[in-house]
Amino acid sequence: SERFFFFAILLLLLLLILHGLPSVSWGQVSCAPPPPQPPKRISGGEGFPPLPLPVTPLRRTERKRAPAPPTLMAKVNYGMTRVERDGKMVWDWVTAVGDTESLFKFARHVTGINYKADVVRLDQFTYAPENVPVMYFTGRQPFLLTDAQRNALRQYILDGGAILGAAGNGEDEFSKSFIREMRQIFPDRPWHFFPADHPLYSAHYKLAEIQYRSGATDVRKTPPQLEGINLGCRAAILLSRADLSCGWDNHTHPDGFRVMPEDAKKLGVNLLTYLLASYRLGRVSSTPIVFRESPDAPAEFEVGQIVHEGDWDPCPASLQYLLKSVSEETSAFVTYRRAPVNPASADLFKYPFLYLTGHLGFRLSDEAVSNLREYLGNGGFLLVSTCCNRAAFEGAVRREMAKVFPNDKLQPLDPGHAVYTAHYNTAQAISRGGRLEGITRQGVTAVIFSPGSMGSAWDSEPRPFVQLPDTQLARQMGINSVVYAMTH
Repeated sequence: SERFFFFAILLLLLLLILHGLPSVSWGQVSCAPPPPQPPKRISGGEGFPPLPLPVTPLRRTERKRAPAPPTLMAKVNYGMTRVERDGKMVWDWVTAVGDTESLFKFARHVTGINYKADVVRLDQFTYAPENVPVMYFTGRQPFLLTDAQRNALRQYILDGGAILGAAGNGEDEFSKSFIREMRQIFPDRPWHFFPADHPLYSAHYKLAEIQYRSGATDVRKTPPQLEGINLGCRAAILLSRADLSCGWDNHTHPDGFRVMPEDAKKLGVNLLTYLLASYRLGRVSSTPIVFRESPDAPAEFEVGQIVHEGDWDPCPASLQYLLKSVSEETSAFVTYRRAPVNPASADLFKYPFLYLTGHLGFRLSDEAVSNLREYLGNGGFLLVSTCCNRAAFEGAVRREMAKVFPNDKLQPLDPGHAVYTAHYNTAQAISRGGRLEGITRQGVTAVIFSPGSMGSAWDSEPRPFVQLPDTQLARQMGINSVVYAMTH
């Protein structure tokens, strides 16, 4: 009709006018050339201009598009600060336009991981990890979140999500604000550098050292340095103080602090691999475990779990699973409880059984050392297990136990020790790398130590990139340890 023809011509003229206007960027300024555009494909019989949308017909030569890959990570458009860069005003959250696109393209090439990255605004985000498992913050300027955003991000992480931060240009002000905000979200969790044996540095590439560049000429190889917060047995908040985005986009600058492109992409692939593999663990851990116990139990057996600065409670459900197994699989008809305890406090002496685990190194105060020496010397019992085979925690255990008993060091327990047969026969654990160590004084073992992360297997949930003992055998050895403590 004439009316349709008039509006079609008017729309075409409007498009031509807009096409001729100078472009205005609101965040699309890169520190490198933009990624190449896909080539245009023209099939036979398509030499005429298409009709204005939405009335463009589907051509018989046009192929159907493959379904889009699922989103793994979203770059956060927090829109806090506009800065002038390259003569244009841009939002500070944009440091390199093609950073995530280039990283995911590289990851697909070397690992086969077929995911994509998006952009999200905090005021429009659903905070649902099943839609976006990883949120990525970057920028050069400090930023500030609202209380509502902090609360939403906390729940997002508790539900299994993860947050990655990387300082644009290595700017310290961004890193300081990122750490400040994340510590406000989880004030009860320690902020720490992830140790050299963490799976982040070996999830795909073995990265003992990577190249950092500071300024125009200072390029050096050092161990990779990522820091953040653990939630349970996973790194849920991660920060690189060195710029990663420009390296992902395959370019460098003569200023700032950054990871060189080749290593930035390798570290990025490790991050994606680790976060993808840890997503299931985060989702499972987000469900509270509640055990219903018999109200008719005549007694209560309370276990005190030692609190320390080395991430003292990385597997909250594991000890609960063990205690449930003790209740169900032994004749000890009691109700089991777990309580956090400060080893420097007199509360330590309330508990007949203590448990110690963690990821990181720690130190006991003089009061804690004195209390443990008195507690263990008067019939108390301590069960220790590393979490996820972390060397820093194991080293701290050996050092601090040597302070408690300078003349009685941790020693491998003899294959005939009663703990291996206290309830189940677990002698096969010795040949399978599950041998226990202990401190024995006057014929009684007061401390039992599992350097093989026995406690990490009690909840039957696999830890990505961590070699754990067989779940059933670990559970049986744990039950034996409790039975041995109760009967000796």
